[in-house]
Amino acid sequence: MKCSLKLTTWSASAGLALALMVSATVAAAIPFETEAVERVRAAIADSVRQRMGDAANVTIDVQSIDGALGTGALLATPEPGARTGRLIVFALSGQVDGKSLRRIGSATAQLTVVAPHAVAVRALSRGTVLAAADIGDEAGPLVDVPLRALALPDVLAGGRLTRDVAAGAVLSGDVVQPVPLVRSGDLVVVRARVGGIEAEGRAIASQNGVAGDVIRLVNPDSRRTLQGRIVAAGEVEVIHES
Repeated sequence: MKCSLKLTTWSASAGLALALMVSATVAAAIPFETEAVERVRAAIADSVRQRMGDAANVTIDVQSIDGALGTGALLATPEPGARTGRLIVFALSGQVDGKSLRRIGSATAQLTVVAPHAVAVRALSRGTVLAAADIGDEAGPLVDVPLRALALPDVLAGGRLTRDVAAGAVLSGDVVQPVPLVRSGDLVVVRARVGGIEAEGRAIASQNGVAGDVIRLVNPDSRRTLQGRIVAAGEVEVIHES
């Protein structure tokens, strides 16, 4: 009985100690895990808005995270062909030991994106040149569309359908060949923002594009290459210099 009592007493004490250790471990792990998920979610949200516009409201369900993420800022890059409403693999990049960005992991997530977008008001066949009366404007969930800038009705009018669409279908860039706002060889207005300062100049477009597209530009004086996002007909905002 004494032996049993000792064993019982030891077991109870050990069990309590083990429970406390487990509780302490869980308490320490949960904030770290939550922080990692939130960092990944923020990086994915930034990535989606850069591609689909600031008006996009993104809900992100992170399914898995792989890799050592460190503590610095993260950059999330979706896999080619990624579409809303599907599981998407994002490559995660970050700085390690103060060095330039490099791949440090990956995450899988499912996105719900709500944003203003254009829809077909009736069933339309491939090859149709869109008129203003064919296009409606909605603000709701985007299902099975690519992570790309969404063209609004005034941009799509005059574009040609590349496939049949049903009434209510989203008129995204993969079903409409829009009229370019900038064509290769055009002399365009370019604006660059640094802090609160905005500079304006001229550059020559090296590619065709519509609103939201990132195209190459050439400075006609220095012959330096720029990259910019088309914001309107003949107007481009510089986002990177190389």
